[in-house]
Amino acid sequence: MAAEEGRVTAFLAFMDEEAVIYPHQGEPVRGMISFKTLNEGSERGDFVFLSEPTFAMIAKSGELGYTLGEYKLVGNEPGNGEILQRGFYCTIWKKQA
Repeated sequence: MAAEEGRVTAFLAFMDEEAVIYPHQGEPVRGMISFKTLNEGSERGDFVFLSEPTFAMIAKSGELGYTLGEYKLVGNEPGNGEILQRGFYCTIWKKQA
């Protein structure tokens, strides 16, 4: 989905309205509208967001789970495979009715 519609649109499609994002620098961002505002104009084509889960766990009931992993923003221009930013993430998943 992100490749076709953009990173921000893909995040918003799966994000809960009460989600909290902890950006690389700055204060936590609360809610979908704040996340969208924070990322306005960031759908540039000069970098790619890559994430790789390193651990995942899900409750026996299937109602809650989480993933831990590393992410990178990598330059996407010809000849520029430079890592622009890297970090770690924790994503909490809750089953929707």
